[in-house]
Amino acid sequence: NAVRHRLAARLGGESDLEGETLERLLSDETGIRKSRVHEAFYGGNDASTSDDKRSFIESMQELQRLWRSR
Repeated sequence: NAVRHRLAARLGGESDLEGETLERLLSDETGIRKSRVHEAFYGGNDASTSDDKRSFIESMQELQRLWRSR
């Protein structure tokens, strides 16, 4: 949540943006696909534990990319 608030505020949006609005703003500003933004903030699928770990790592990497992108 802290990263979401800071990114939205840093990009000139309202800090309480969520969902499609947040995804569109970050995608437009950073050039990162909306689906990747969605995965970073809301995670991927809920398969096995190893997939959960991989999804968590990928989400954290995406959040770092979003943070550094602008």
